[in-house]
Amino acid sequence: MNRVLLILLVFIVFVSCNLEKGKEITHSDYVDSKALEESDSLIEERYYPENENTTQIDTVISGRQLKITVTNTFTSSYVKDEYEIDGIKHIDKYRDSEKRFIIELSNEILLDTTFIKEDFVNYTGVDFLETANFHAYWFEKIEGDTIELFGVVGKPETDWVFAFSHYFDLKSRKFKVKEHIEDEM
Repeated sequence: MNRVLLILLVFIVFVSCNLEKGKEITHSDYVDSKALEESDSLIEERYYPENENTTQIDTVISGRQLKITVTNTFTSSYVKDEYEIDGIKHIDKYRDSEKRFIIELSNEILLDTTFIKEDFVNYTGVDFLETANFHAYWFEKIEGDTIELFGVVGKPETDWVFAFSHYFDLKSRKFKVKEHIEDEM
């Protein structure tokens, strides 16, 4: 009987010690919660995309022996969007990008140029470009001797954009820009 009581007593002491350890507050827990209470604003910073990277899209029009390449390279420069929610200051940094556009005809390079958002300042204005990034640029279609591309320079997370059709004439080798305006219903 004494043996059973001894085992039971050891078991109770063991369980109670473990329960106390589970309730133990470490120094780091105390510091973190204290920092939360005393801080006016915590900061959360994010990049979109997270890293600088490059993507490439090739379009081959075999009947015309054309190859159109659009390469999108995200850079280290960015535009910021700052806001606060529940005492946390969020800083979202949207990377700028440059678009490299290459046209090859029968494996001969007709055009190799790179566009950045500042190339469209005449259409957008300087103030807009300070808050916008070169969001998208892609091959749309080819009609006759004109290649049509589509591009978007916009302020992230808003409807404030400059969407445009970018035309390249294969004969004159010149570009023309036309703003794209959505038809309202």
